[in-house]
Amino acid sequence: MALHPHGCWQPVVGEWVQIKRFGRVIDEGRVEAVTSDDQMLWLAALGVNSRRLIIREQGMDLWLDYKWDS
Repeated sequence: MALHPHGCWQPVVGEWVQIKRFGRVIDEGRVEAVTSDDQMLWLAALGVNSRRLIIREQGMDLWLDYKWDS
């Protein structure tokens, strides 16, 4: 799986993503919802990890696998 940075968070609802901050993976999961201002998203609960809110901060990037690149 080849991951690519994606600047806009809105269109990734339902996709599996990695959240990186300054190049280091800080979280990953399926996106449940994104705010209209593109500044916050909810990652779905997974195993022992509960549902969590990710707030866009400086140095933070969202990475995903483009379907056509798999």
